[in-house]
Parts: sequence; structure tokens; C-alpha cells
Amino acid sequence: MTSAPPAHVLLAIPSFRRPEGLARLLDAIARLQPPGGCRLAVQVIDNSPEGGAMAQVAARAGGFPFRLSVLHEPRQGLSRVRNAALDAALAGGFEALAFIDDDEAPRPGWLRAHLDTLAATGADASLGAVHADWTAAPPAWVRTGGFLEQRGRTHRAPVPDAASSNILLRLAPVRRAGLRFDPGYDLTGGEDTAFFAAYARAGGRIVFAADAIVDETVPPHRATLRWLWRRWRRTGETSARIALAAGGGRGRALAGGIVRLAAGGALALGALPLARLGRPALWARGLRIAARGVGFMGAARGRLTAEYAAPER
Repeated sequence: MTSAPPAHVLLAIPSFRRPEGLARLLDAIARLQPPGGCRLAVQVIDNSPEGGAMAQVAARAGGFPFRLSVLHEPRQGLSRVRNAALDAALAGGFEALAFIDDDEAPRPGWLRAHLDTLAATGADASLGAVHADWTAAPPAWVRTGGFLEQRGRTHRAPVPDAASSNILLRLAPVRRAGLRFDPGYDLTGGEDTAFFAAYARAGGRIVFAADAIVDETVPPHRATLRWLWRRWRRTGETSARIALAAGGGRGRALAGGIVRLAAGGALALGALPLARLGRPALWARGLRIAARGVGFMGAARGRLTAEYAAPER
């Protein structure tokens, strides 16, 4: 099924104290090649208390090829900043809203790829690919496992979940269902996963656009088992919280966590010898399952990881 792509798009950039990354991102956006008939506006939402990005964005606005504005949301929180973008898009009469993070850069055909996917599939949202831009060579198991990338899914096929680091969504399902980002996820992360789960329940169909690519700057500390374990555990917490909000019992979440921990631990131990046989990432996939299991158990007991209480500088 095909449909007309949205003609009026707001690209929202949540930002927190990353002036170099924001400058790189704005440079990349300026090189975008929108298809004819598409009107693009860009808004940066500065979530730092001091509003450090306000002057930076204002200085770029005059000569920018698209309408560029900046909004200050001084109250720290991922849902707060994304709801500010949502409100701006709804109030401005936009047909679609896109999100990109301030440590990413879209390739020139990014917007056209998203719109072409929506037109070709008739879907409501297009989830794009995230490729790693390593600032230092990562361990082989990190690169091979794709743990810091979003790629490898079937082009234009439906996806069961979505994140907000590279996505373009039609706003009709949002207006119809009155969707918001849940402030309970402000400091934990996972607000986007919960939002797009609700978006799908409201009838929004999400597909993957393999050619809508952003390159994400990945610093060395993220390419470590310590950082990834914490992230995997938190994603397990998010999945359990969504299930609990949908009516699942805490006992079921706890049991699911135990099963994941056991299965993932067994896979990790069993796969260790394969690391020397050209399969360096299989043991880490087991640890990812185990870490998510720990997250399930934590959420079942009300213990959550405030991953963004002290955001990366």
C-alpha cells in the first residue's frame, strides 16, 4: 500500500551540552536534499539549565537553508524535551515529526529516504539506520556484534519497537490518541521505547528504512562491557515497565528476568570458546540477554537505573 509522504516536517534535535556535536549535526542538516514539495523546519530543544545552545543556534539561523529555531527547556528530562518538540510540531500544524540526537549526523539523502519509505509502504513511521562513527577502534566483539548500531533489519519491513535517535513519524496517530512521552522515564531513558509502543497500539505502523542513515559519534567509553551492561540492564527495565503498565504482573516480570538471566548466562559461558574461532560476539550476546534479565528483575522490584541523572558531557 502506498500513500503520499508528509509535506511539512519538523526535525527536532534534543541537545544537552554538546556544542561540537550540535555544530556537526547542523552542518550535516544544511546539506540535506529534501524532495520537491517538502517543507522542512528544524528546531533545537536545549535541555541544559544554562541554555548554552541558544546563542549557538541563533547565530546559525540567519544563513541556514531551512527555518531554524531554538527552544529552551531548562527542566532536565528526556520526556520533557521530547514533549516540547511534540508540542511545537502539533501547535505548528506539521504533518510529521523527526528526531535526531545531537551526537549524530544524517547523510544527504536521509530525509528523502525516510519520505520514500513512508510513501512506498503507507506506514506511519520510518525508523532509520544508525551507523557507528568510532572515535577510537573498538574491540572486535563490539564491532562484530553491532551493539552500538541500529542496522541489519530488513528494508521497509515492519519493526516491533523503535527508538527516537533516527525516526520520522506521522503525527495523525499522536493527535488521534493524545500520545505523550511519559515523564516517569525522564531520568531513566526508555521514554522513546514506551512512546512508540503506545504509538503502535494506537494503530501507528512502523517500518525500517535501511537507507535513512545517520552516523553516530561513539566515544571509547561506550565500547566497553561496563557501559554496555548498564545499557542492556536498563533496556530490560524498560521492557518490564512497559509490560507492567500493560497489566502484566510483577511475578511474571520477575520470572521472565530469571529465565533471561539463566539462558543468557549459559549462552555466554558456552560461547566463550568460540571467541577464538572467529565468533567474538556470541558470548556478549549472551551477556546482553542476561543483563536484560537483571533489568526485568529490578523493575519487578521497583529498582530502576537513572541512566540520565548525570548526562554525558
